[in-house]
Amino acid sequence: LVDKLLSEMRNVALSPDVITYTSLVQNCASQGAIQQASRWLERMVAETLQPNVLAFNVLIASCARQSERSEKPDKVSGELLAAEQWLERLCNSKCRPDVMSYMPLLSGYARCGAAEKV
Repeated sequence: LVDKLLSEMRNVALSPDVITYTSLVQNCASQGAIQQASRWLERMVAETLQPNVLAFNVLIASCARQSERSEKPDKVSGELLAAEQWLERLCNSKCRPDVMSYMPLLSGYARCGAAEKV
């Protein structure tokens, strides 16, 4: 359905922009669909749009939030590592990270006792 709507937008000479894709990232992530959210960010990049800090922060926070549900709260989970990768990707982009880019990782590392990461 979303692809159909994006296609309809193009048919009436409207191009999906960073706000459009960031909204899709945000909505998918809020539903816990992190992989789908990641795909929307990747599609944004494929359409030669530069994701904004909000799009990255949404993915960082969502991955970190998923790590809270880990079966082993004393270990750095794959989700927390994914959050770290999104932060790295943000830092390598043209965007500038903000405080909200780091907070989910700091909380996650502190929660699982990874003092060397904090």
